[in-house]
Amino acid sequence: MMLGKHLKSHDSESEQCVSRRRLLAWSGTAIVGGLAGCAGNGNQGNNSDSPATTSSPSEDSVFEESRFDGPEIVVTLSQDHGVSRLNLIAPDGSLYTQADVAEGATTVRLRVMDIQPGLGDYEHYSPGTYELTAVREDSSQSRELEMRPNLQLTEASHYQDGANQGNLALTIENTGTAPTWPYQIVYRDAPNEAANAELNDKKGIPQFITPEDPVENIIGPGEAIDIVGNTPPVVFTDDDSTERTCDDQTVEFTAVVGTVVGSPLEQEIEVTLSGERSGVGTSDTYTCSEIAAELTDGGGTDAS
Repeated sequence: MMLGKHLKSHDSESEQCVSRRRLLAWSGTAIVGGLAGCAGNGNQGNNSDSPATTSSPSEDSVFEESRFDGPEIVVTLSQDHGVSRLNLIAPDGSLYTQADVAEGATTVRLRVMDIQPGLGDYEHYSPGTYELTAVREDSSQSRELEMRPNLQLTEASHYQDGANQGNLALTIENTGTAPTWPYQIVYRDAPNEAANAELNDKKGIPQFITPEDPVENIIGPGEAIDIVGNTPPVVFTDDDSTERTCDDQTVEFTAVVGTVVGSPLEQEIEVTLSGERSGVGTSDTYTCSEIAAELTDGGGTDAS
C-alpha cells in the first residue's frame, strides 16, 4: 500500500452540513498542478501560487482534474488520452502507488491512505510535493501535487446527543491541500479527572463517540467534521464545594486533539454552566443541563 494527496483553496467562510461533515465553500476546487511532458524534454511546470484559483491544463494535457474522495485520489483524464498507467511518485523520487488504466476509462482512483482499526494499523503519506505521472506507450506526462494537510480546531459546543452528558463536540477543519484524520481527544485541567490524560500512540484507531465509521474521520481539503471524545470533560464530583457549579459558573481547560501527522492541536476552552444539575451514571457525579462553550483567544495551535 502507498499514499497520496490534494491541493487547497479558501474562498469563503460559509459551510454546508453533509452527514456531520461540513464542506467549506472552496472544497470543490480541483487539484491542478504543473504539467510536464516527458517525451524527450524534462521541463516541469509549476503549481499555481494561489490555491484559491484553479488553472486549466494545456490543450494537449491528458489531465482534466484531480480531487480527493475519502482515502482515494480521483483523476479524470481527457478523452482519447492513450494512458495505460498512473504513477504517484513520492517526494524522495520513489514510487508511492500506481494504478492501471482500463482501455476507454477516463476516471482512475488511487488509494492514498488507509485506516485499519481492527489491526490497530494505518498508512499515511509523508507531507510534501508528489508527482502524478501518466504513462503512455511512447511518452509520459506529469503534474505536481502539493500534499500537506493542515488541521485546525475551530469550534466547541455542548454535545447533547444520546446519554453521553457533559461532553463537547469539537469542530476540526482541514485548510491544507490533502486529507488526514484526527484520532483522539484528551484534556488538561478539565473538571472530570478521567478526561485529563495523555495522548496514546494508537493513531490507526480513531477513539471517538462520533464519527463511528473510521473512514468518516478522514477530513479532505476544505472539509470540517465534528468529533466527540470518549470521556466527557464537564463532569463534577457531588460534594458541597460544587453545590453552585450550575449557577452561571465558568470553567477553563485545554482540549488536546491527536493527529496522525504534525503536532497535536491544543486549544483553551471556556465553558459557562447553567441550568439544572444532572446525575451522570450511577456514581456521585453530575453535570449541568446547559453548557455554553467557546474557544479562548491565543490558546490554539495548528497541526500541519
